[in-house]
Amino acid sequence: MEGCFAERVAVVTGGASGIGEATARALAAEGARVVVADCDRERGPRVASEIGGSFEALDVGDDAQVEHLISETARRLGRLDILVASAFATAFGSIQSLGLAEWSRTIDVTLTAVFTGLRAAVLAMRQMGGGVVVNVASVSGLRGDRGLSAYNAAKAGVINLTRAAALELCRGAARPLRPCRRSRARDPLPRLRRRLLHHGGHPGGRRRPHSVERHPRSRAGSGSMSGEHDRVRDEWRAVAGGWRRWEPLFQSFTWPVALRMAAVAHVGDGKRVLDVGCGIGDPTLQVAVLVGPHGRVLGIDLVDDMIATARERATALGLAHVEFRAGDVAAIELPPAAYDAVLARWSVIYLADVGQALARLRAALAPGGRIAVTAWAPPDANPWITIPMEALATLAPLPPLDPKAPGLFHLSPDGALADRLRSAGFGDVHQERVQLSQFARDATEFWAMLTDMAGPLAPLLAGRAESERAQVFRAVAERIARFRTGDVFRIPAQAQLAWGEA
Repeated sequence: MEGCFAERVAVVTGGASGIGEATARALAAEGARVVVADCDRERGPRVASEIGGSFEALDVGDDAQVEHLISETARRLGRLDILVASAFATAFGSIQSLGLAEWSRTIDVTLTAVFTGLRAAVLAMRQMGGGVVVNVASVSGLRGDRGLSAYNAAKAGVINLTRAAALELCRGAARPLRPCRRSRARDPLPRLRRRLLHHGGHPGGRRRPHSVERHPRSRAGSGSMSGEHDRVRDEWRAVAGGWRRWEPLFQSFTWPVALRMAAVAHVGDGKRVLDVGCGIGDPTLQVAVLVGPHGRVLGIDLVDDMIATARERATALGLAHVEFRAGDVAAIELPPAAYDAVLARWSVIYLADVGQALARLRAALAPGGRIAVTAWAPPDANPWITIPMEALATLAPLPPLDPKAPGLFHLSPDGALADRLRSAGFGDVHQERVQLSQFARDATEFWAMLTDMAGPLAPLLAGRAESERAQVFRAVAERIARFRTGDVFRIPAQAQLAWGEA
C-alpha cells in the first residue's frame, strides 16, 4: 500500500478507542502495518480487523506485558518504526478521598507504562537505525483539575518524561515527540495530522473526555452580549440549589426528552458527546451510561453551582469518562470534528444568536455526526409554567412571551428549530413534539418545586411580600386542580425536538 508510512510497523497502545483508535486508523490509511494493543478484547479486534492490522491484548499497567509486546512485535514483523503511547486510566475523587490503589493504578497505566514502552521501543528501534515514539499528553498535565489529582500528576509526568527522553535520545536513533494540536514540529507529517483531526483524534483519549482546548477566560453563557449573558446566568444561579433539592422530581419530568434526544442523535457505545446547557447533569449522565467507559461526554453549562452538583452525581455513579465545564457556547473553544453527537436541551432558546452557535456546534461535529436540540412547545401546551406566570401577572404586567426573542418560549412554533438547523447547514432535519408530565403529590409540592427551580420565575418573585406569594399560590392551586389524577397531580407539558446531521 502506498502512503507516507508504507510498510512501516506501528504499535498503538490504547488503540481500541479515542485518540488511539483515530491514530491507528490514520497510520493504517497511510500504509503502516498497525498493531492495536488494548485491554478491550471486544472492540480492539474489531478495530484491528477494519484497518487490516493485528490485535494484541494488553494491560499497560503490567510492565512485563508491555516489554513483551514491543520485543515480540519487532521480532515477528521484523522491525518497529513507531510507538504511540495513548492508553491511560483515571480515578475521580478528592485528594482526601482517593484511595492509594486508585492513585497507583492511574500512575501505572498513564505514566509508568509510557516509561516502560519508551525504554523497550528504544532498544528495538536502535537495532534498525531509528524510529519515532509519540507519547500522548494532555492539557491536564499543565494545570490542575478538581478531583483528578492522579490524572494531573500522571500527565504532567508524561510531558516531562518526554522532554527528558528528547534530551537523552535526540542525538541517537530514536526521536521522542510530544504531540500537540498546535505543534509546529516537523516529524508528525501534515497528512497524518489532518487525518487525526478528521477522525476526532484530539487529546480526549481513552476513558476520559478531555478536549484539546480550554478557554481560560470562558464563562458559562447563553447570549452574545455581556448584559444578556449576565442576566441569564444570574437567573439560573438563583435556582441552582433548587435543582439539587428537587433532582428526583425533575428527572421524572424530563426523562422522555432525554431518551428521545439520545435516540435521534444515535448515541451509543463508544460515542463522543457534547451536552450544551447540561444543568446538574441531565441528560449528560444518562448519555454517559449509554456511551459506556470507552466513550466520552463533556457537559457545559452557565452556572458553576450547577456544574458542582453534576460532578458530584457523576462521582456517585462512578462515571469517570464524563467531564463538566462552565463555559459559554458562544465563546468556548471547541475542537473541530471532535464529537459524534451534540445535545442542547432547552439551552439555545436563551441565545441571542442561535445561528452562530449552531454553526459552531456543527463545526465541532465529525462528518456524519448528529445534533439534537430542544425548545418548549407554544405556551398553550405548557400549563405547568403558563398557569404560574398568569397568576403572577395579576400582581404586575409581565413581558410578552415572544417566540422570536431569547427566553422561555423562544423557537416554540412548530418547525422553528428545524429551520434554524437547516440554516446552519445541517441535513436530514426533522422536528417533533415530545409529551411530558409534571408530577407532584399536591399543589404545595408543585409550587415549592416550581419556585425553587424555574429560573425565569426567580426575578418575578424576588422581593414579593408573603401575602402576594400566598395570593399567587392560591390562584395556581385552583387552576391546576383539573390535572389531579387520583391522589397526585400530573400536569402536562410539551417540548419541541429537532435533529439533523452534519
